[in-house]
Amino acid sequence: MNFNEAIDKLEVRFRQLKRDYELYFKGDLRREPLMDRQKLQTAINKLLAMHITNTAVKFRVQTLSSSFIATSRFWDRIVQQIEAGTYKADRFKADMRVGRFNPDTKEVERPAFEPLKRPSAEQSVADKRLRSLYSQFIEARRVTGESTKVSYDAFKKSVSKQRPTLEKKYGNKLRFKVVIEDGKTKLKGFSK
Repeated sequence: MNFNEAIDKLEVRFRQLKRDYELYFKGDLRREPLMDRQKLQTAINKLLAMHITNTAVKFRVQTLSSSFIATSRFWDRIVQQIEAGTYKADRFKADMRVGRFNPDTKEVERPAFEPLKRPSAEQSVADKRLRSLYSQFIEARRVTGESTKVSYDAFKKSVSKQRPTLEKKYGNKLRFKVVIEDGKTKLKGFSK
C-alpha cells in the first residue's frame, strides 16, 4: 500500500468536506454532511493506527489529523451557533426571511427597507432627530403595552400635521418629546 497516495486521497476528501460545510453554512445545503465527516474521520483513524516507519509520511498523517480535528471543532462551534440563533451570517438571512420575534408583543416584526437617498445636511439632521424620536415613541409604546405597529411614514405624517399648530405656539425653536401620560404614549411640543 502506498501511504502517500492514501494521504493525497484523504486530503482531497477533506477539501471537498470543507466545501460542503461552507455550502451548508451558507444555506445552499439543507443538511449537515455528517456521514462524509464520519467516513473521513474513520479513514484518518485507520491511517493513524497503522505502523508507519517513514517520518515524513507519519508527519503528513499527523498534520492531516490535527487539521481535521481543529476544523471539526470549528464546524461544531458554528453549528451550535446556528442552532442557538446567534450565527451572524445566518441571523441576517433569517430576519429577512421570517422577521424578528418581539417577545414583548409576541409578534414577528419584519424589517422595512427604504431605498437609499442622499439627503442634504439640514434634512439629514432633521431626519436623524425624527428617527430618534420615532424609536423613543415605539419603545414607550412597548413599555405601556400599546401596539407598536406604527410605521415610520405614519409617524412622520402625524408629526408634520401637528407641526404648524405647535409652531404658532412655540415659534421656530419647536422640539418634540415623547411622554407617557395616564398609561398612554404621547408626543408633546416644547421650545428649546
